[in-house]
Amino acid sequence: MLKINYSDSDLQIIQHDRYHHEHPAIRQRMTILALHSQGIVGEQLCQL
Repeated sequence: MLKINYSDSDLQIIQHDRYHHEHPAIRQRMTILALHSQGIVGEQLCQL
């Protein structure tokens, strides 16, 4: 499994773009990254 370390600045950008980016697809991807940064992976991430 790929382990990604998110810096504090990365997490701030992810959280902002998760709700405020103009493109819905980018907001969706940022939501996935936010969940992944909290340790949610694999099947559980797919179900959400």
